[in-house]
Order: sequence, then C-alpha cells, then structure tokens
Amino acid sequence: FLGAKINYGGRVTDDKDKLLISTILQTFICPESVEQKEGYKYSTSGLYYAPTAETIEDFVTYIKGLPLYPMPEAFGLHENCNITCAQDEAFKLLTGMQSMVSLNAGGGEGGSADTVMDDTAASI
Repeated sequence: FLGAKINYGGRVTDDKDKLLISTILQTFICPESVEQKEGYKYSTSGLYYAPTAETIEDFVTYIKGLPLYPMPEAFGLHENCNITCAQDEAFKLLTGMQSMVSLNAGGGEGGSADTVMDDTAASI
C-alpha cells in the first residue's frame, strides 16, 4: 500500500480504492517480475512485459510494437470493458445527434428526432 500511496497521493479515497490499487500493483510489483525478466508477462496475451533492452533504441522499438489503442488487458481490466466503452460512446453519439435535430423544423421531408436516430443507428 505504501507504493500505491506514494504513486497515487491523495486520490485514494476509501478502502475499496486501497484494495483495488493493491490488487493491481501485485501484478506489477512482485518477485516473479524480477526473477523471470522478459518471461513474466503483465497481460494474458503476453504482449506486455518489461523488455531486457540495453539501449534507448531497443526500448523505443519495443514501445513502437505495442498497439496504438491498447486493449483493456493493458490496464488489468476485463475484455468486456470494451463493450461498455463502445456502448457509452454510441449513446453519447446518438444523444449528440438528437440534440442537433430540430424537432419543429419547417419545410422539407425531415423526420422526427427518433426517426433520424433510428436511421443513423441502422446505417452504422
């Protein structure tokens, strides 16, 4: 917990935060990570590990090989986190579209806000 307290400062607000941080840090700060070196993987895919690079170029090469948009496993999260994130983004997109649709716009053959959102959602 001391390492978490130093790293996260006053942002640890309750016992649940302490437990979560301690659990996550056990993956990264453990004897196996030192003993196994590159053999110790921080994720189930094996993509994330501490490389035994010797030069800056070696580290940069390893980092450039990592995904630009990391999967939740990079942060110790379950893969279903992507589903929740995608649903949230879709909801925000549709809410934003709905706010731009004028409900009482005159002229033309425009539909209601619900129709426009349904048509857009169907096309995605």
